Amino acid sequence: MSLRSAALSGGRATYVGQGIKLLLQLVSVAVLARLLTPEDFGIAAMAAVVGGVTGVIATAGIPQALVQTGSLTQARLSRAFWFSALVGAAASALVFLGASTLASLMGESALLVAFRFLSVGYFCSAIAAVFVAKLTRDLSFRRIVLAESLAHAGAILAAVWGALEGLGFWALILQQLVQPLLLVALAGPLSGWRPSSPFRRADISDLLSFGVGSLGAQLVTYLGSAAPVFFLSRAASTYEVGIYNRAQTVTQLPVQQIGPPITRVAFPILSQLRTTQSYIPYLLHGTAAVAYSLGTAMVLISAMSTHVVAVYLGSDWSDASPIVAILGLGLIAQAVGTSQSWVFSSLGMTGVQFRYALLSRAIAVTVVAATAASGGVIVAAATAGGMLLHYLIMSFVAMRRLELDARPLHLLQVRVLLIMFATWPIVHMCAGIAYRLGGDWIALAGGSVAFSLSLAALVGASRTVREDMRGVVSLMRDSLAGPRRARSQ
Repeated sequence: MSLRSAALSGGRATYVGQGIKLLLQLVSVAVLARLLTPEDFGIAAMAAVVGGVTGVIATAGIPQALVQTGSLTQARLSRAFWFSALVGAAASALVFLGASTLASLMGESALLVAFRFLSVGYFCSAIAAVFVAKLTRDLSFRRIVLAESLAHAGAILAAVWGALEGLGFWALILQQLVQPLLLVALAGPLSGWRPSSPFRRADISDLLSFGVGSLGAQLVTYLGSAAPVFFLSRAASTYEVGIYNRAQTVTQLPVQQIGPPITRVAFPILSQLRTTQSYIPYLLHGTAAVAYSLGTAMVLISAMSTHVVAVYLGSDWSDASPIVAILGLGLIAQAVGTSQSWVFSSLGMTGVQFRYALLSRAIAVTVVAATAASGGVIVAAATAGGMLLHYLIMSFVAMRRLELDARPLHLLQVRVLLIMFATWPIVHMCAGIAYRLGGDWIALAGGSVAFSLSLAALVGASRTVREDMRGVVSLMRDSLAGPRRARSQ
């Protein structure tokens, strides 16, 4: 199968898989919000902060290095696997032994036992990441979708069962533990690969070098996203942490379900195209697809936050509405900047990415820490401002350090930003009018129609926007058409 055929087939598989995961996630968030309290979500969110940091460290950036490298033998892959397993085991042991200290740091004694249970999952995540990287490198996207969808479904079922049994926040801890356990159990056999002896020597110094830069960038990015929950946990009640966490979940849902599948297909393809003239065109098509799709989702969620929260989470979560609105605005900037990481990683410039990401995230985290005592809404504003700052620094400062003509990419990103921010007040106003006519569901329909008509008007009036849309539609159509259509082209 050609590279183009693999990309298109992978796109189809990831769209289907993410559709399944999105449906599962939508149902689970809505159900769990009605079975558990904000305090339960607040405690579980504190555990997730530590879990996320540990998970990033445990992989040591090796999975990204395995996908990006040009040469990968059985010996090198095996050596990388055992290295990842060692780092994962060390990270898990540190969490297990330091559970008491971590619980004190988060200000919640109930987390002591939870951290010890979750430490097993961190080790499994490190191993599973290598199997998934092998599948990604082989462009076996259907198998990745199968493993991740089943693991996701199993974890959700475990959480719902726990909530129905009255386990409280432990239902959410169970969800965090079950997913990596199922993923490693599924991804290993599906990869069709087994590691050689851990004592077999092979040079993986280039993988470690790349991994350090990738790990640094991922860690800085995650710490930036986790900082609000961490600092709120130190300055506010578990109720307020839970409200912020659910608002963050609502806004992050499209990011988690739309961005990763496009990235999973785009990154390995761009890594193989990095020395060809096809690199920029493919980058622009991928950027347009992720920026318009994610940007649209963020405008709709943010501009209609009151109605989204009422329908999705229920009336008990109304305090989350302003936080959803503010975070959604910041995520528009994050959406258009999604492809920045593709560029740095595919060109092997993760060191540059790390340095500038560290600068932008450090500023954002400092502001969040300073505003945590003011409550979730102010923290959300600081977080959204940090997202915009990160986009500006990475696009117009960091990318200047690359030997790449990024002007077409910048023009596309700015164009999408302007379109999304211009349509936001239209959607908000029309949703408000529709609400007075028939309630929250009518408001959601009215706002969605208003956005569609606004975008259609822009497509009709602007040749450049029409070209953007043609690229997005062509990419989506080819991806859904699958390998048969690709081969015929």
